[in-house]
Amino acid sequence: MKQRETRRKTRNEGAVSHASTARTSFPLRSKGFEFTFPNIFPDDDENAELQKVKEQQKKMTLNSSFANRDRNKVGEFYGV
Repeated sequence: MKQRETRRKTRNEGAVSHASTARTSFPLRSKGFEFTFPNIFPDDDENAELQKVKEQQKKMTLNSSFANRDRNKVGEFYGV
């Protein structure tokens, strides 16, 4: 073969086969088996408290919007 001449690859010559390393497992389970995922990230006390505070805040904003429902046009008279 000359210096500039390139040779064509034959079929599958450059392919790498990993068939011997690839393994598939099929674990056998009984018919009534139920899998439950483990709780990796349990709720902390901080998260529980934060949820409670968010719920209280939501209730407070609902009450404040109900109390101020007729005050939309206050201040429009002066054009500020």
